Amino acid sequence: MDANLEIQAQFGPVTVGENFESGELELPFEFVGAPWEITEDESLSGNASIKSGSIKDGETSGLSLRHAFTHGRGKFDVKSSSEAGWDTLSFHIDGQLVSSWSGEKDWQRFEFVVTEGEHLLEWVYSKDFSNSQGMDAVFLDNIDLPLLDADDSQMPASVAVIPMSNGQLDIEIQGNPNTSYTIQTSKGLQTWEKAFQATTDSSGKITIRNATASGRSQTFFRAVAE
Repeated sequence: MDANLEIQAQFGPVTVGENFESGELELPFEFVGAPWEITEDESLSGNASIKSGSIKDGETSGLSLRHAFTHGRGKFDVKSSSEAGWDTLSFHIDGQLVSSWSGEKDWQRFEFVVTEGEHLLEWVYSKDFSNSQGMDAVFLDNIDLPLLDADDSQMPASVAVIPMSNGQLDIEIQGNPNTSYTIQTSKGLQTWEKAFQATTDSSGKITIRNATASGRSQTFFRAVAE
């Protein structure tokens, strides 16, 4: 390889799903008012969904999730069985109403856009001052969200390979401060081998001088945090 080559990979957000089949909440949901419960009374797919809590007239049952998100689309399936126009499920993002459901409505898929950053998602079932109809409840299933994993908050390392006049290479890595990285090499981006291991300084930088070049064969480098 006799010239610098820069390859930039672009990755879409990872969608994290909650389908309630395990019988436990996998995501850090919280309850406001009467707690929601996982049930096998209704489900769109599989055997389970989550159902709003049992409440009286004038009360509410809320399900909420505060989390870091990547930019992308969230989705969930929803079913309502309540007094139409009065006993209502409302869906909010950061306190802003996005949509609502009431009456006898079979399962339907709802999609929404969420921007990058931390957001609060809330599903709130509210009853008016009198009367009940149907199952007096709402159900959610297959909640898919573009969540940012804790490890994703780490800055990806950049690698610069600089050919020197003596035929050797200088390799510069810019990543997270005081972090151990394994520098790996590949001939075709399919298999990778360990070449070096080093730790960034307080500014997040590693410089490797006079690394051995592999003749004129094309070599790719990457840095993987330990």
